[in-house]
Amino acid sequence: AEHVRYIFDIYAQSGVTLHRVLKVLIAESIEPADGSHWMPSKLSTMLRNSIYVKADSSIYDYFASKGVRIVNDLSMFDGTNGAQLYGKSRNGKRVHDKTAMKLVLLQHKGIVDSDVWLNCQYKLDRNYQVKNAISNKTSWISGKVKCAQCGHTMTTVKGVAKVYFNCTGRSHKHICQGQQIPIIVNELEAVISQCISVKLEEIATQTSPYTMKTTEIMTKIRTVELAEKQLVDSMLSTNANNDLIKLLNERVSSLKIEKQALQRELDDLQLSAANVDSLTRIIKSWDDADFVTKKEIVLTLIDRIAIGANGDAEIVWNI
Repeated sequence: AEHVRYIFDIYAQSGVTLHRVLKVLIAESIEPADGSHWMPSKLSTMLRNSIYVKADSSIYDYFASKGVRIVNDLSMFDGTNGAQLYGKSRNGKRVHDKTAMKLVLLQHKGIVDSDVWLNCQYKLDRNYQVKNAISNKTSWISGKVKCAQCGHTMTTVKGVAKVYFNCTGRSHKHICQGQQIPIIVNELEAVISQCISVKLEEIATQTSPYTMKTTEIMTKIRTVELAEKQLVDSMLSTNANNDLIKLLNERVSSLKIEKQALQRELDDLQLSAANVDSLTRIIKSWDDADFVTKKEIVLTLIDRIAIGANGDAEIVWNI
């Protein structure tokens, strides 16, 4: 248990990777309980396991926002017991679509604080996104470039001498006229690189670009929770007829959906916030950053790069 807590505490720290945790465990002669050897995949599986967490309302919200069916009532998530995630995700990958899975509270007490466990999940989610994002080796902005006219992704195609971005709405769907001028990959990358350099400088001068937005979302969540409580209290304290109870239940369900949407927004914000420290550290070396690092930064900073009919590029930032 001490080793498990130690591993979660290390990985939850900003800038610490799975490989860094691996090196620490080897250096300190900490071995897996089953007598095997540590591997990044083994660490990732352990860090994903909800069996260790002290499951409280934030854990309930985290899994609810991912569409997991939660067997136990929210009131039972008091930060005492661990939980188990059952079933398989729809695409066979446990870290992706969890809407076909269910979460059950167990009898044992959790050993990892919920905030530490959640911070590890945000980092693991980010790793998963980056892993998918780097599958296209042609350009570090691939996946983010969209056609402003039809909204479809623009993929890279190789010409005789150069590589271009091509609108799939034109080439595959035949619903778009595409761009009037060729969008050359390395030329667009050069423009985006300059914009990112400016954006990174802006981030470095901000005390906390997320604080105001985080506070705003958390306030909205608390407002929804208060409205939920008031509705439940109303149902329990009055002799409401069936029609009124039905209306109140519908409102409670509506508030629950609203809360889940806010929680997803908060999760996304915290996921990005966890990477700000690492982003600011590489400002001076952005131009020399390798392909994977640039991919990760683009994933954090940019929602999409919209290319207009005349070739103009508009960056929609996440931050």
